[in-house]
Amino acid sequence: MSLKSVASSAINESIGWLSTTGTIDIAGKLRAQLQGSRALLTAAHAGTMAARRNLVLATIDAYYGLALTRQKRRLADEAPALAEGFASVTEEQQKRGAAEEVDALRARSAARSRRDEFAQAQLSESLAMSQLRVLTGLDYATYITVIRLSANEHDGFGVAVGGLEKLRDLRGDHFGALFQHEIAVVGKG
Repeated sequence: MSLKSVASSAINESIGWLSTTGTIDIAGKLRAQLQGSRALLTAAHAGTMAARRNLVLATIDAYYGLALTRQKRRLADEAPALAEGFASVTEEQQKRGAAEEVDALRARSAARSRRDEFAQAQLSESLAMSQLRVLTGLDYATYITVIRLSANEHDGFGVAVGGLEKLRDLRGDHFGALFQHEIAVVGKG
């Protein structure tokens, strides 16, 4: 290498150093900003996890709310027939003179009240199903089946076995991974 090429190379390196832009971290300000940014990112992750847990808990509440409202609807479905049967028996007794007219009126009123309770139970079930669909992202054409609360085995925490897993299977992988992780977390504590 000649002296001329060495001098040319030294000049190019000096120009390179002079044309470099950026801040030199002499006082540690850049490291402090980087640590602050990492702390904000960690806080954002923690907020995301808290929101995820809240979503899972709300979905679990909505699922069991649907199971409860469906059970109420099943019970309310049987009550109008019983009340109408009682009303017809009371009217027959009134015709034979064995019952008062006021008893027949009460029986008819009770039958109408049971029909009204059934309609309210149907509405409550529809609202609970809509809430669960919103939380899970299911479309409105999909019918959601739930477990019967009275006919299930329970784990040590009082949670019916199989209910949430059926919901997870119904929804598939889109929401399933969230349930797989969070059911274990919620079930433990």
